[in-house]
Amino acid sequence: MIDQINLLAGQISNLNKTIVAASGMGRSPNDLLDQRDLLVRKLSDYVGVTTRTANDGQLQVFIPGGPLVMETGVNELAVHIAPEGVSVRFASGSGGDQVFDGGSVVGAMDSINETIPMF
Repeated sequence: MIDQINLLAGQISNLNKTIVAASGMGRSPNDLLDQRDLLVRKLSDYVGVTTRTANDGQLQVFIPGGPLVMETGVNELAVHIAPEGVSVRFASGSGGDQVFDGGSVVGAMDSINETIPMF
């Protein structure tokens, strides 16, 4: 699931760049905006997200622990395995464990850490 989240975030970031380029050339990015919205909906199936549109049309995507998609790219997630259990963190090391408030990742994390503890 984390790989899929990172993939979707990367696709959203790439569409952001394409939308800005199309707008700068005077073309309508409506189809691209629809594609991006679909990717955000898919992403929200995995984790709760909030979004904010920047002045240049790029979409910033946030999860409870911080920004996932920003104008400059993606803050990828990584799985962290420790004696306390399995958690998800930003791959960059910024912030601590992510505490998600919705989506299928919550159920998976609960299953791994509470229902069937690894340690």
